[in-house]
Amino acid sequence: ELGSHSVGLLFMDHRGTRFHDELELFERQGMPSALMDTIADNVLHPGAPVFLWQETRPRGGRMATIWSLPEFGGEGSIEDWMAFEQHMPCEIKPGGG
Repeated sequence: ELGSHSVGLLFMDHRGTRFHDELELFERQGMPSALMDTIADNVLHPGAPVFLWQETRPRGGRMATIWSLPEFGGEGSIEDWMAFEQHMPCEIKPGGG
């Protein structure tokens, strides 16, 4: 509705095993604005291993910053991680990666 390059904030908090696929989909469809912020919650528990691997290695001028935060629930709190990065376009290869 707003056109390409119109998403300024991407917040992911539903299923960590899909975060990397969804970020790639956003890029393929040209949705991120030039400086879109991405926040991914619960990347340690239940986890987003592929997203963390891809976004914590310096490449394409962007790299996620990881924050350790207490996650409340159950009997007390446990450590969880939240990832933040400012989007900088990178080359999308067919088939992912």
